[in-house]
Amino acid sequence: MNFLSKRLVALAAAGVALGSVALAGQAIANTAYNNVAAGGYTFSNIQDVVTVNGMATSSQYYGQPTAEATSNGIYLMFNAPNISATAANGTSGTSISRVYFDVGVNTKLASAASSVKSSEYGGFSALTLGSTAPAGDGSVSGELFVSPYSNPSLNYVGALTTTPAGPFLTSTPWSGSASTTLGAPSTSFHVAMNNDLLVNSNDPGVVSLDKKNLTFFFPTTYNSGGPPAVPEPATLALVGVGGVALLRKKRLAKC
Repeated sequence: MNFLSKRLVALAAAGVALGSVALAGQAIANTAYNNVAAGGYTFSNIQDVVTVNGMATSSQYYGQPTAEATSNGIYLMFNAPNISATAANGTSGTSISRVYFDVGVNTKLASAASSVKSSEYGGFSALTLGSTAPAGDGSVSGELFVSPYSNPSLNYVGALTTTPAGPFLTSTPWSGSASTTLGAPSTSFHVAMNNDLLVNSNDPGVVSLDKKNLTFFFPTTYNSGGPPAVPEPATLALVGVGGVALLRKKRLAKC
């Protein structure tokens, strides 16, 4: 039994809802991505699975992620997901997705993980087709799961909340976040994120809901010999201003 199967069994035994995706007992159409690493954190076995209107598909996906070490932690970023749900003229639509991966921490470089946070954003559009009635509605829901390899039966769960809160009734951008704290710092653990995009259309009307980004954040501190933190954009800007001032001072001294 592979780790995903073990996790599904553990989640089911714990009574944790997996949303609308029937992951167990059916073929899974999923996409695998290359491993990435930054700042002592290695992300491996990165995969996603998506069902659209109840059918497993490989036409929607999260895309290859990138990792970045900053002064306050590690980011794993899915910057170009192709995830959306659409409905028209009295129908409903769903895009139910799950992205999951393993995390390993080299404690010679960085501290063990104590918490995990996720953030995402996208847009909702509603086209009334000339009617004065609303075109329909859309909503986003999901959960963040973290399980340490030392005890796979443990599940640390954080619910996704969105701004604005759904259901969305008019065209609007949206953002969402979730977070969970581990019972004890861990250097080897599994992360999974469930996301449900749901839309309902009126007749006449066309509605669509999409996700444009999904980012995971792992707060950490760097140990002796660890990688130098990537400066934040504001810090880089100050360094640039200081460099220009120093160059100007040298030029004036030569005059």
